[in-house]
Amino acid sequence: MDEKKARCPFLDSLATGKNKNTESLEKIWRNRDSNCPHHIKISIEPESPSHSESDVICTAEEINSLTFERLQQMSGHHLKQVVRALCQEVQDLESISIKLPELRNELNGKIQERRDLEKKCQLEIEEIKTTWARKKQEVQELQEKRKQSKNYLVENQTKARQLEAELDILKAHLGDVQRENLLIQMKKLQYEDCSKSKDELEQLLRESQQYKNLLIEKANVTEKNLKNSVKKTQDDIEEIAKDNVITKKKIEETNKEYNDAHVENGLLQARINELKAKLHDAQTLKKQVKTAAEAHNAKARSRDSVDDKIDKIIKEMEIKDKNILKKHQELLNEEKKVSDELRKIEETVEGQENLILDLHKSTFDATAQKISHEQTFCIRADIGQLSDDIYRLNHFYTSMRTDILGDLESGSRILMDEGEKVFSQVEKLEQMIESVERKEEELHSLKGTMGNAKKRVGLYVPVNEDPVDVALAEYLNSREDPIQVKFVRQEGGNYTFGSMRIYIKIENEKMLVRVRGGFTSIEEFINIYSSSEAEANNTPSPNRDSSRSPTIIRSSLANSPKKK
Repeated sequence: MDEKKARCPFLDSLATGKNKNTESLEKIWRNRDSNCPHHIKISIEPESPSHSESDVICTAEEINSLTFERLQQMSGHHLKQVVRALCQEVQDLESISIKLPELRNELNGKIQERRDLEKKCQLEIEEIKTTWARKKQEVQELQEKRKQSKNYLVENQTKARQLEAELDILKAHLGDVQRENLLIQMKKLQYEDCSKSKDELEQLLRESQQYKNLLIEKANVTEKNLKNSVKKTQDDIEEIAKDNVITKKKIEETNKEYNDAHVENGLLQARINELKAKLHDAQTLKKQVKTAAEAHNAKARSRDSVDDKIDKIIKEMEIKDKNILKKHQELLNEEKKVSDELRKIEETVEGQENLILDLHKSTFDATAQKISHEQTFCIRADIGQLSDDIYRLNHFYTSMRTDILGDLESGSRILMDEGEKVFSQVEKLEQMIESVERKEEELHSLKGTMGNAKKRVGLYVPVNEDPVDVALAEYLNSREDPIQVKFVRQEGGNYTFGSMRIYIKIENEKMLVRVRGGFTSIEEFINIYSSSEAEANNTPSPNRDSSRSPTIIRSSLANSPKKK
């Protein structure tokens, strides 16, 4: 070896995370001497006797915590221990991955058995529910029939007691009816007398009705005459009122003429006074006096004639007033007389009506008594019929009592048997429900076991800068059943899948895999080639351990700077 400290560039690039080489580890291992001047040679020889096993104990946890500086300080013996521990871990993981499909198949089988058992239990539960509902319906119908029979029996017993009580009452009534029969025979004679009295009263009623009609006719004639007299009096009063109006007009005209004459007399008197003042001329005065005297005489004559006319009119008015008062008094007397006659007629009619009402009342009483006697005879006939019906009903009750009691006892026995069957079915149903719950708990435990098994399988860690690698990691980590063959990333979308080199790209948000000259979907690719590649990897080969150990070392060292 060179005097300088030996360094491994591959391990340095892995430790710094700057490794961009996409070549396979086998090719790198073969060309290891041509690429770098310094080497670290690891011997896979058995341990030399000079070293003891107790110097360094490497476990998986310690390997994960190794740093680059500590790795440089390790000797070849320590590195062999690390490699051996990693190989042992790989073998354990391999054995787990090999057993995982068997465990998965076993778990799926148990799940399928559990589902079949659950379906079977569900069908049995539905059948039990249906049977239980049918039995419950039958029990309810039997209970309803029993209830109806019991109610019918109670009703019949109640009716029988009522009929017995009514029979006693009817027997008592029968004695009363027999006693009343004698009274009815006595009242029959009275009824014949009443019928004769009824005929006499009807004859009297007809005569009273005829007399009433005559009185009504007389009252109508009197009322008609009174109305004519009143109408004639009203006409006379209207004529007198018209004459009074005319007389008042004449009096007003006469008063007006009288006032005019009085005014004219005043003027003449004033003129006479003037003329007296002018008596210095005798002849003129004489002529004027003569003329004035003639005029005054003429006025006086006219006034006298008017006064006579007024006195005559006043006398005529007084005579007419006296005649009107006299006629009015006569009309009042006549009206009073007619009203007295009407009052007497009404009193007579009222007395006749009271007599008629009394006759009707006595007739109704006699009719009611007759109807009561007829009802008594009908009751006697009904009592006889009712006693026969009671006897037949009592006979029917005594004959049907044993049959009804037997039916009730058989119905109660059937109800008890069906109730016991229903209770046994309910107990079986509860046991089945408990078994279903236990199976569900087992299913949950199996699901937990399966989840733990999935967690033990390592997840695919993508390179964040590569969208294809990120999409591949999302798809692989989201699968329920893990893939036995791992994808190993290289440059530019190239991957190794077991012994195959493939190319993966994303097109229309779908991952397409190119293998053997054509593209296919990732699902079809895994379904076709995963089983064959898994079988090829399970075949033992001499380069298997040597090719895996550097890969695991690379993954461990790639994670070491992050933990540092």
